[in-house]
Amino acid sequence: MQSSITSGLPTFPKTPYFDGFIQTKVGIFGVHYGDPRFLLDIPLPSEAAAPDGYRFNNEDFRRPLWLDPKFPYLVLLPRFSPFYGPLFSRLNVNEKTVPIVEVTVPGSSFKQFDVRWGLEQKLVDSWLYLESLLRLTLRTMMDLYGSRPAEAVYTFLSPINYCYTERNATSRSNAVKIALRSRDAFLPLMAEIMLMFILLDARDIKDWRGRLKDHTKLNWQWIVDLEQSAVGNMTIDRMGGLMDLTLAKTHLDHHLPRHARWLLPHLLGKHRVPLYFFYGNDLPLKEPIPDALVNLGFVPSQSELDYLHSLDGEVVFSRWSTTGSKWQSHRNGRPPSTTSSIAPAHLQAKGQEPEMPSAPPPPSTPFPDVERDSGQKPGEDIHAFMQRRRLHNEKRAKHESADAKKGRLAREHHASAGAAPGKKGARVFIWEEEGGGFFIRRACNRTNAADRWDEFTDHQRGYDSFSNQWDLCTALAPNEVAEPDIVVDDDDDDFFFHRPAESTDVLPALPDVPGRDVLEGETGERAAQVLEHAYGLSREDLCEDPTRLPGWQPQEIRSIVASRFGSIENSTAPASRRMQDKACGWAIGDETWSVPPDSSLPALLQHILDASDLKAIPANLMDIVSSDSDLDREWNVHVKILKQHERVLYELFPSGSHSSSPSIFLESAAAVLQCLRSGWGNNSDVETIIRNLVKLGVAFYPGWPRPVDYAPLVPPTQPTLGRRHAGYIPTLVDFGVYVERRNSFLRSPRGRVALFYGGIVGRLARLVLSDFEDLACYDPSEENLRSGTRVEGSRGGEIVLWHEQLTENEIDIICGVYTVETGQRSAATEGGQQLKYISWWPTPTAFWSSGLNTGWWNSNCERWFVKRLREMERMSVKLFTYAEWKNKIRYNTLSRKVGTKNDKLCGEYLAAHPHVDR
Repeated sequence: MQSSITSGLPTFPKTPYFDGFIQTKVGIFGVHYGDPRFLLDIPLPSEAAAPDGYRFNNEDFRRPLWLDPKFPYLVLLPRFSPFYGPLFSRLNVNEKTVPIVEVTVPGSSFKQFDVRWGLEQKLVDSWLYLESLLRLTLRTMMDLYGSRPAEAVYTFLSPINYCYTERNATSRSNAVKIALRSRDAFLPLMAEIMLMFILLDARDIKDWRGRLKDHTKLNWQWIVDLEQSAVGNMTIDRMGGLMDLTLAKTHLDHHLPRHARWLLPHLLGKHRVPLYFFYGNDLPLKEPIPDALVNLGFVPSQSELDYLHSLDGEVVFSRWSTTGSKWQSHRNGRPPSTTSSIAPAHLQAKGQEPEMPSAPPPPSTPFPDVERDSGQKPGEDIHAFMQRRRLHNEKRAKHESADAKKGRLAREHHASAGAAPGKKGARVFIWEEEGGGFFIRRACNRTNAADRWDEFTDHQRGYDSFSNQWDLCTALAPNEVAEPDIVVDDDDDDFFFHRPAESTDVLPALPDVPGRDVLEGETGERAAQVLEHAYGLSREDLCEDPTRLPGWQPQEIRSIVASRFGSIENSTAPASRRMQDKACGWAIGDETWSVPPDSSLPALLQHILDASDLKAIPANLMDIVSSDSDLDREWNVHVKILKQHERVLYELFPSGSHSSSPSIFLESAAAVLQCLRSGWGNNSDVETIIRNLVKLGVAFYPGWPRPVDYAPLVPPTQPTLGRRHAGYIPTLVDFGVYVERRNSFLRSPRGRVALFYGGIVGRLARLVLSDFEDLACYDPSEENLRSGTRVEGSRGGEIVLWHEQLTENEIDIICGVYTVETGQRSAATEGGQQLKYISWWPTPTAFWSSGLNTGWWNSNCERWFVKRLREMERMSVKLFTYAEWKNKIRYNTLSRKVGTKNDKLCGEYLAAHPHVDR
């Protein structure tokens, strides 16, 4: 059922974005990635003229404007608020939340002091440092480009020109207005830097990011964060703009369509930037059409005009396809494409286009992109989010252990006081309101959370004890106000700003105001300080107490010897074939362990290492060759051998378990027998298997039953830690950002999957996730499962099993992997630089090939882990490549060889056992 807005418009698009031509009462427009609803009421040039670079209104940067060639980069303004993330969240203030303070200044001859108002000094400094780094970045990017972007392209006045550093307003209301005007002045600065990203990449200036780093003293993380923010991330929607192609040379702005033409090849068909080209009604045009449009064939021909005239409606739409070197119309009976060629990622699945319903409702305003790792789904409001979380928590409660429940209730009691969380406290998410009434859930570091805590009433703050998270959102109690509203007068009558003497400066001169010396003297070194504050970094917060690391419980050696190796106690060992005591310690995962004089373990381990098959093992040493073994009795767990893509999987499923319960997949036959020997899974208890395997750090996967037609999903993308220049040396900022990104991901809905990976990935997950045992037992989300892996041939019939899986990028985030240039040239890589990969921790492949690997997380692993953490505390740490890690953690290779041979022998035993299905 169509809304009243689009009734009588039969050709109105059923998609959020539109490419093609439209005809309105004003004339013909060519549209690139346009908003269909905007096209219903396109403003006239007099109604949406671009600002002059000095004065601007509040709405000027929040709607598409008619393009001014002096400021073409305004089309790159983000469609939704860009004031989020580590760099720009400091700008996220409004008339209700901006911190204004009263100050005293020397008075006139009749007064000793005058009262003035201004921005809180801490925020003044924060904005000033951000502005200085942005100006330095822009100036250096222009230097690398070799010129200004094009003739007659200028930079807006800097935010400092709008007086936020002066704190000299005559009223609180004026102080608020000055602060908000200064905040908005950051927007064109951000858009111009975005333009330079596009131009430098297009010109293929070799390694310009590295040169930017070299020419300044900017921290690498600054460049990475800038590129992943609303400034450099071209996957987010942009505001766009309108271009009048009908203006003649005699017009005052005759240069308008010509001087901006240079920008079109960089945007058309490449980026999500709405562009609206006005062709008028008098066609063909008398003025030259931009070459970029002509080359694409995106010019209204006579047949296109005839088609538009034949359509019904006050506004008519003719959809075009914007793929390939020539764009084509769909007017000749071809079905229109359901998405733009550059539609948002959530509208397109890899390798397929989504099907539109036969009679969809008209599109609403596109929902802003949600923040990664926030847990919010696209299009989900806070009430739907909390309802989904409540249902999920009900499932979690069914698997919750007594200790976990006790800890959760204690957290709940502590949170009931309503105070802002302190260090190591709960995570805080603030729901930021975007245009159109949308709220986006964004993580907030604890320093900023404490600063913003009082912006919300008690009813606008909600605590979830299961996830140990606070949600702060005005929509939870929309009628409540934490502080009285401050009325802001938008008139410019009493608004002053510092205008430079010369209007043609590429970077306008700075006024003589407080903070000018900071902007003029910026070298980039301040970036580290800005980032430390942005991420809330301190050594105290980053470093764990090595004596009380969560996620580690020492194993009893006797238990490991019996359950992992099937050692028979009190057996007589052959005297001639014994492994050395030191090698024994490595094989069982503890080099400090002293072998008892009468132990048969050295003989068993040596026989395992030497054996070609089970027949070579003496029957009195190992249970799988003994004639009187408990393994020969009835098992309470079904075991099945599966072959998947040239690898062998073992499926465990406790007898009597419900059909909806998961199976356990293991690649290690020794781990399978360890489960059986330990009695895990008895009494139809699959959770016992999961909990013990997670605690041991064994790699496994819970496989969940789903219908055979269960549709897969493309896994979400995860931005990496970024690229670094040759000679890169990590800093405290780099380490802090890595820890924050790693922990943020591990605490996200997909993070718990790391618990099933064992090794270093599993250990880092257990370090971060305090309730890891319970988390591992929870049912997976359907999104996680659909983006995992399907296991064929398990339960048969119409049921298959799926298990969750991390992407390569997600594993890189956990291990802290960077792409680093070697300083050598290579024609095989983008940018011509030879690359290597270094990391804070070894990647899984490097770890599993090391002498630390026994198949479980052992005492040797933990000692090495603690030592590495202490090196990180002191920042006396080096990051290694894969090859360097292999050499660094090689240790005693007999441990891995014994484990591999034990796996082989256990696999031989299972393959021949009558209780095992195949």
